[in-house]
Formats: sequence, structure tokens, C-alpha cells
Amino acid sequence: MTFLLFFPMLVGVVLLMVPKHVHNTIYKISLGATVAHFVILCLTLVQIDFSFDQWHYVVKVPWIEPLHIYYALGIDGLSALMCLLTSITMVLAIALSYKIKKKSKAYFILMLFLQTGIYGVFLSIDLFLFYIFWEMALIPLYFLIGIWGGVRREYAAIKFFIYTMIGSVFLLLSLVLLYLLNPTDSGILLTDLHVHQQWIRNFSELIWGIPVSTMIFLGLFIAFAIKIPIFPFHTWLPDAHVQAPTPVSVVLAGILLKLGMYGMLRFTLGFVPGEVVMFAPVIFILGVINLIYGAFCAMYQKNMKKLIAYSSISHMGYCIIGFSALTFLGLEGSIMQMLSHGLIAALLFIIAGAIYERTYTLTMSDLGGFASQLPRLTFVAVFAVFAAIGLPGLFGFVSEFMVLVGAFMGSLYPSSLFGASDTFFQLGTSVAMFTVLITAVYMLWMLQRTFFGALAEKWTSLEDISTFDLGWIVLLMALIFVFGIQPSYLLELTHLNVTDWLDFVGEIQ
Repeated sequence: MTFLLFFPMLVGVVLLMVPKHVHNTIYKISLGATVAHFVILCLTLVQIDFSFDQWHYVVKVPWIEPLHIYYALGIDGLSALMCLLTSITMVLAIALSYKIKKKSKAYFILMLFLQTGIYGVFLSIDLFLFYIFWEMALIPLYFLIGIWGGVRREYAAIKFFIYTMIGSVFLLLSLVLLYLLNPTDSGILLTDLHVHQQWIRNFSELIWGIPVSTMIFLGLFIAFAIKIPIFPFHTWLPDAHVQAPTPVSVVLAGILLKLGMYGMLRFTLGFVPGEVVMFAPVIFILGVINLIYGAFCAMYQKNMKKLIAYSSISHMGYCIIGFSALTFLGLEGSIMQMLSHGLIAALLFIIAGAIYERTYTLTMSDLGGFASQLPRLTFVAVFAVFAAIGLPGLFGFVSEFMVLVGAFMGSLYPSSLFGASDTFFQLGTSVAMFTVLITAVYMLWMLQRTFFGALAEKWTSLEDISTFDLGWIVLLMALIFVFGIQPSYLLELTHLNVTDWLDFVGEIQ
């Protein structure tokens, strides 16, 4: 696990010794390293039977002994899927970064350091170690947006940094509470969740009149809600996407938003399941708001990247709804939505980037008619739009269908808050289903405005995407298609995770 975690960073350190003017060499080393890392991950995963035990390849070494903090790593079904998504996205992002010439050495080093930071989030078993990698993933992204972004890159980078740091403060507060009040000497480890749930639930003292478990929940929830992002903590995302270079937008949409949802499932539901049940109706409402608000905002965007950014906010609403439903289908659907959105949003941002590289604008009123001039890119765009809409047979349909059915079933553990019942979830899900229609409207509208209609004379000399670019894009499209037809392997990986979460919730009823 340690080698898998730090391999990208080690390659980044090696790049420090490479002369900065040899752009092609730096690019080839970076791409070769990410592809090799993906292969190593796959070879590791095929040796694991995820149906037998939850945690595998566990590493546990004392680190800060007075605080019972460990260097503890491990992998289970959920973290395996997130690592796969990370590797796929990073391979694509680096493969499509060959046009980065400005400070290319620093760019690729930051991308490799970012990959280690994200892997650390998914592989950490110790809560403090998780927090270290959570912060580590923030720093490279700040520089990647702030240096290689668009005209307003500094503003977008600072806004992103401030929002995520606010979330980090709330996460740190929950972490401090857990470590200060922990009566055991085994640290705060994911392998001991039952122990920690028990003492958190039995802790009788109040802080400012609020139960400790509720304080921990609120800190964790706000921290992860900012990263997902959940309305009203979402305003950093559109600016970050618009200003970020295309490969960084691919990483933002493909992986970064999933860090928040991963934390919500792994830590919020893992440590304070009782509070998740109590606040499930509120979380459900926020998920429905995300869906509808993001969709309506997307409808009124003139910039293609901004439209896709608001679409991301909308689609992450499915994850929140599935999480709050606390049904097997809902939780499985939430995980599948993380994966499907990561792949589909990455494809959409690649398309937007390809258009910007050729036209230097993403204002849709200035575009149009590209179908005749860019047939390859048009084919990819049509596929991506139908995947985003949720066409049956593609990955987006599987995840959205599972979430909506799981939520419509009603929570297995109705909350006493607001007297929520099955009817509450069914009505909310019915409203959420309306978003499918809105998504089709703005996605097809974007496709029509950009690729169909009359081609302006100034665009008659545009060149279609290269065979090299198309090769990587087709691999991504193939994954979206294959997982849409046969998602069973992915579902099997997380079966134990979802079963454990529902057991946690069932024990407190």
C-alpha cells in the first residue's frame, strides 16, 4: 500500500532532477508513470477477494504515540473503486496535458503530488492521516488553477482555497473532538468503527447544550458538504471550472467532488450513524435542492464550461439523495453515481476544452455548426450528452435509476425529525425525477447550440481532434458503455461496505 500511495510522488521528485526545457521528456515520464501506476493498482486489486473480508493489505505503524496516531493504510471495496476512478482520471488528465508548455515541469510535478494526496484520502485508515492527505490534495490544486488557469485564475484559485479551508476547519474541529474524548488507546481507526460508535453514542456531556455526537456530525457534514458541493456551499465550483485548464477541470469533476461524498459515506455514516438518521430528511431536501437548483442554473448559462459545472452540482444531488435514503439501493446508487459522474463529467470537460483550444471561446452563442467541420468531436459530444441525460445502456442511467428507486422505497430507518416517513421520501423523489427532463433540455440545447446549425465562416478552418486524443477519449467512452451494460462487478466490490453501513444504522434503532 505504501508503494502504491507514494509512487506518483516519487516520480514527481525524480522530475525535479530533469531539465525544465525538455517538455516532451517530462510529459512522457509523467504519462508513463500514471499508466504504470494504474497497471500496478489493477494487478493489486485482482488478487483481492472483496467478498471475504472488508480491509486488505492493512499497514499499521505507530506514528505520534502520545495521541495514539498511526500511519495506517488499507483498502476495501469502496476505496478500491475510488482509487480506480482516480487512476483513470489522472491518466486521462496527464495524457491530454501535452499542450502545457508554460512551466511544464512544475505542472506535472504538482499533478503527480496531487495524485498521491488523493490516493492518501482513499487509503487512510487513521482519521488524522486522512486529514493530512485531505489537506495535501488542496495545495496542488490551488497552484494548478492559479498558475495555469484563465484570465481570472487568481480569483478562482483564492475562492477555491478559502472555501475548502473553511471546510477543513470544521473537519479539524470534529477530529479534535474525537481525539480529545476518545476513551480508548487504539487511536481513531476505521477498523474499530463499532468501538467508536459506542463511546460516541454513550457520551452524555453536552457542549454548548449540544450533544457531542451532534457536534461531530455537524463538523464532518459541513466539511464534506463544501467539497461535494452541497447548496449553498457550491459557489466556488463554477469559477474554478471555468478558469481551470482542461486537464485540471477533468480532475476537479472526476475526482475532487467525490472526496466529499467519500468522506460523507466513510466517516459521517461510519462514526455518527445515529445523527445521519436524525438529519436524513434535511440531507434529503438538500439533495433535491442540489438537483433542481443546479439544473435550472445550467439552463441559463451562456458559457459551456459553466453549464457543465452547474450540471455537476445537479448530478451530485443524486449522491446526496441516495445517501440520505439509507436503503441498500440508495447507498449503492450513490456510490455508482460518484463513479458515473466522474467519468461522464470528465468527458464533457474534455469536449469543452477541445472546443476552447480551437476557438478560444466557450460562449455558446458564438459557436455552432461544428458537426460538419468536426465530425469526430461531434460524435463524442453526442455520446457524452446522452450519457449525462441518463440514456439506458450507459453508466449514468444505472446510477440514477438505483438512487431514485432506492429513495422512492423510503428510508429503512425513518427519522423522528419532522415526522419524516416513506411518503416524505416518495414525494421528494417524485420532485427529483422532474430534473431528468430539465437535464435533457439543457444538455440537448448545449449540443444544438454548439454542434448544429449554420457554421460561421470564421470556423471553416478548424481541425478535428487528433487520433491521439480520440484514442484516449474512446477508452473513456468504452468504460461508460461497459459499466452501463454490466455494472455487477462494481456493485459486488461495495456490497460489504453498504451492508456494514446499514448494520451500523440498524444497531441504534
